[in-house]
Amino acid sequence: MGKQARLRAERRIAELLDSYAAVASEYLPQWFAASRCLNATRITIEVLAQFGVATRAQPTQVLVMNEVMWREVTRRGRLPESEAESLEWMNAFGAYSVGVTGEAADDLPPGYPAHLIAVADGYLIDAAARQFHRPAHEIYTPEVLLTRMTRSTSPWIVEGPNGTVISYQALDDQSYRTVAGFQRSAHNLDAADAIARRVRAKKS
Repeated sequence: MGKQARLRAERRIAELLDSYAAVASEYLPQWFAASRCLNATRITIEVLAQFGVATRAQPTQVLVMNEVMWREVTRRGRLPESEAESLEWMNAFGAYSVGVTGEAADDLPPGYPAHLIAVADGYLIDAAARQFHRPAHEIYTPEVLLTRMTRSTSPWIVEGPNGTVISYQALDDQSYRTVAGFQRSAHNLDAADAIARRVRAKKS
């Protein structure tokens, strides 16, 4: 592929993903809760497949930090080492973080404790990023996070609005494949078809 053809292909992918993110940001909250990473990743895969874009699911551990927390972590070269220290940082500086460790917790989907994202043609797509939105603690996340990956291996560090920083660490866990939310269910496929139709309409 020549340089011009490659640039056109890259532009096409970028425009398609931007359109998908915009439409999914509108539609997904109507059908799913914010903690929708399994359903949202399946839907992302199905929609982009209709446009010929190969997409894979990637389980991750994710940590979302406000600007103060990121500054403290960078300055000290480490995260808080205990819940007590996290509370100390929050009370002293307003440092705050939220995330998914990959360990079982009561507020995560049964049977799948990690956070699932999609990877497509060098882009990271987190269609459930909104679950980490904590404006009271100066953490701001969109409904659908779309960003170009600057490296092939994790951690992937994403700078969000107002100093929010998101760190994604790839996990090897494959148990998401058998969890109900990730299946090609009628609900997921109907949602994917509706989003794909809207994306096509925006392109025409």
